[in-house]
Amino acid sequence: MFGTIVFWDEATGQGQIRAYGGSPKPLFSASAIDRDDFPSTLATGQLVAFDYDQLTGQVTNVRSLLYQLAR
Repeated sequence: MFGTIVFWDEATGQGQIRAYGGSPKPLFSASAIDRDDFPSTLATGQLVAFDYDQLTGQVTNVRSLLYQLAR
């Protein structure tokens, strides 16, 4: 899925993603994210791709689209 980060709090490692055409997704923690996917920290308004499990509501494997395109 694709979306943008509505907000990201580096101190708590929590944020919220809004998927295109959808409502905000549940909060997720940094422990569920592979930080190696990022050249820097996540930022509010950043365009990202992510995996979303509809059964559990878990958001995982969040990655910056700009970074992925540049690889």
